[in-house]
Amino acid sequence: MKNRQLILLGSIAISLSAPHALAAITWDGSGTNDASGNWSLNTNWDTDVVPGTLDAAVLTDVTTGSRTVSFDTVAPGTVLQIDLNQTSAATNQLEFLKTATVTNAITLGAAAGTEEIRLTPPTTAGITLSAPGGITLNSGGLLTMQANFATTTQRT
Repeated sequence: MKNRQLILLGSIAISLSAPHALAAITWDGSGTNDASGNWSLNTNWDTDVVPGTLDAAVLTDVTTGSRTVSFDTVAPGTVLQIDLNQTSAATNQLEFLKTATVTNAITLGAAAGTEEIRLTPPTTAGITLSAPGGITLNSGGLLTMQANFATTTQRT
């Protein structure tokens, strides 16, 4: 009589998890919404956390004057989404000082005033802004790219 054994090798993994909710983190300029400042400073955001790879960064309406948020050299390199919401006759600027990836889309435009994204590379290097979901420019929106040139001296 033969003994037969059935051996099952392998495993089945089932992952049950709720879909990840998009976290919206809103610029509050350390308590003064219209205040300019660096993206990387935790206190400039309503949750005291800098937006990252799973977050939507929301730059709300500037009520007076001009605000510049600088995506500075110590900011994280990836953010999920950027929402600029300008409805007042003021200027809302986002300045990229380093290479960044926005996984979803960037939409900018203004019902009133101006929204502007500026790519401002440091004097010695270029930067790249990647938005696989696209960049939508609506009325009132500006996308500005600044080139920096090295200065040379010629002697005769």
